[in-house]
Amino acid sequence: MHQFFILQVVLVGVGLLRDSNGAWVQGFSRLIGSSSVLLAELWALRDEIAMALNLNIDKLIINVDASEVINLFSKLNLFTT
Repeated sequence: MHQFFILQVVLVGVGLLRDSNGAWVQGFSRLIGSSSVLLAELWALRDEIAMALNLNIDKLIINVDASEVINLFSKLNLFTT
């Protein structure tokens, strides 16, 4: 007798903003649902930028640990080092 299991992965995007001293400013989370990891990372990045804009932050350093996102934006020349 064979048993089959269905594994459903639900993704959540989370992030936070810190000031120049490293102190917490604001955080967020978003339920993304069933999706790709790349899409979840992009949603989290979008939400972080939107949060910074809503707080009138005009200079932002973004730390992303997803190599796919970094590669994608590097190809578009959107990241500066």
